[in-house]
Amino acid sequence: MNSPDLRRWARRLAANAGSAALALILALILWVIAVQQENPLQRGELPTSVRVSAANVPSNLVLFSDINAQVRVWVRAPRRTWETLRADSFTAFVDLSNAGPGIQDVPVQVVHPDPDVVILDKQPARVRVRLEQVLTKTLTVRADVLDSAPFGY
Repeated sequence: MNSPDLRRWARRLAANAGSAALALILALILWVIAVQQENPLQRGELPTSVRVSAANVPSNLVLFSDINAQVRVWVRAPRRTWETLRADSFTAFVDLSNAGPGIQDVPVQVVHPDPDVVILDKQPARVRVRLEQVLTKTLTVRADVLDSAPFGY
């Protein structure tokens, strides 16, 4: 291609760049609308609650009692995904990595492995837990055998 042809091609490209960009944007918008019509987003509450568990309990602390909480979860997901959602595919937990001993309200976190599923809300948002300090003590034990074991033992 010689130099005048190259300049003419560059001018034509520059003159049509706006139209090409507009066509690309309109095509993208049309594609998004078509996908939304075929598989629209739905919002709603899961039919069953999700059990809350404890995660990252510090080694020097112990949970005083089990967490007997369950959370209700509201999500947004595409219709095809919504039809396959089950409560056991969600994980609800309280992160106790920064917790100290005593009674405290900690936030509940809910996750789902599918990135198309968005957690909108959960109730309760916080759960009360009681953590106690783990204490250990080493004792010396001495056994005094007073008699021999009966025959057969």
